[in-house]
Amino acid sequence: MSDSPEFVYSRQAAEALDKIEADPTSTELWNAVCDTLDLIADHPDRAEARREALRTIVGTTVWKVNIRVPRETEDWLILWTYDDDGGRLLIAYIGTL
Repeated sequence: MSDSPEFVYSRQAAEALDKIEADPTSTELWNAVCDTLDLIADHPDRAEARREALRTIVGTTVWKVNIRVPRETEDWLILWTYDDDGGRLLIAYIGTL
């Protein structure tokens, strides 16, 4: 059993993951996204998992982590935050800049 927190995905993030996983030409991107999600799960307090802080209108901190994949023409990112109600990590967005 893992000590890593549970992820909760927004609809957009879940759809983006499904699309990337289903695309056989996106193996490098899939691996980079999975590595970044592992980093967030295993080390949410490290600087690498918190590259940039954004604030919502209600004051919630959302962390932005860029994902670079050499063969992709655009940089990708993950936006995430803590779900205070359940101690989970909310993945709000996975996509391009």
